[in-house]
Amino acid sequence: MPRKAKGIYSGGELLIYAIYRRPSDYPDNYVVRPWRVLPSHLEPLKEQLADDLAGARKLIPRGLARLRRQPGDDPCILETWIT
Repeated sequence: MPRKAKGIYSGGELLIYAIYRRPSDYPDNYVVRPWRVLPSHLEPLKEQLADDLAGARKLIPRGLARLRRQPGDDPCILETWIT
């Protein structure tokens, strides 16, 4: 059984979606990268491409909460959304 991280991990699925503006691996696109949060690491899921920020936002599932950018975020990361 996974060890619980004091009130953070309850065994349910937690997903984070990051919107990147023209990262080095896709210099002509916006990229939505979903990540599954597991007790010991983040698991990358299938990324999706968009031509602009509006298109990338359409790829984010409804009902998620937007997190503020953090000082240590990669400059390519525009927005992060969490379930």
